[in-house]
Amino acid sequence: MVAFDCRTGRPMPRLRIRSFVPAPREQVYRVVTGYGPRGVVDRSAFEEQYGTLLEEGVDTVLVRDGDEDDGVTWRCTYRHPLMRHMEAVGATWADRTDDFQDAAGGTDWTITYHTKSTGPIVVPQWLFFHLVTQRNIRKAAVNPILDHFAEPPPPTE
Repeated sequence: MVAFDCRTGRPMPRLRIRSFVPAPREQVYRVVTGYGPRGVVDRSAFEEQYGTLLEEGVDTVLVRDGDEDDGVTWRCTYRHPLMRHMEAVGATWADRTDDFQDAAGGTDWTITYHTKSTGPIVVPQWLFFHLVTQRNIRKAAVNPILDHFAEPPPPTE
């Protein structure tokens, strides 16, 4: 499936990271997004992770990450416990979608970045993502989730 820019009608590149998390989808969704069936689960933890909560509506939040000069505002839309979409409002940052699917013994979690780039810049952007950025995202965002759900080591005697 190809995503299209709603302003230009051009196809946008998608960059994906997939992970298997050995936990039920509802739990994975809640830990990854900080969002539950009735909204933000813990406001202070949510703001620590994502930034200042500006607005909260039905299955949507508006969050400011960083300060006014160098931060970004995210409009997050939730379909609990299936999907979260993060749109970078008024910025050239890539939008992000997290999808959560039931799998045998856990949850398949897919992070998709929808870049706003078109033209020749797409090729080096794709290459850099696969050589560098993907590893950094795994280290900063995916591995902490995997660690959270990892089974504790057996006690030593």
